[in-house]
Amino acid sequence: MNAHGLRFKRSLEDGVSRAHARLRDFRAEFHVDELLKEVIEGRDDAHAIAAKALHWLCVEDAKYNGCIIGLKSVLAFLHEKASHAPESDNDCQACLHDLKWVLAGPTCSVEQISDWIARWFRA
Repeated sequence: MNAHGLRFKRSLEDGVSRAHARLRDFRAEFHVDELLKEVIEGRDDAHAIAAKALHWLCVEDAKYNGCIIGLKSVLAFLHEKASHAPESDNDCQACLHDLKWVLAGPTCSVEQISDWIARWFRA
């Protein structure tokens, strides 16, 4: 796992902790070890990791599954890694509105999430 992957892992652990959830339970329910070892590749940049993680943790049957911890963790990771991210209230609302449509299905994919990330977060 590269430095971006390690940082994402810490962001996810922080997100679970902030939600007062049990890390062991979250890791088991969302198969986090498989995500970190098999889905995220060593050459992935921060945007690729975020797209894969958001899809893995927050999408089921091609639409949002309600995983707030995963969503908040990925957003925190993106804000940390991006040189430009939404900051104003209007930009944040527009960004989340766009994400809502991406996650609403019916065919939410890693590619669609990647496109959303590219529109709102610059490396």
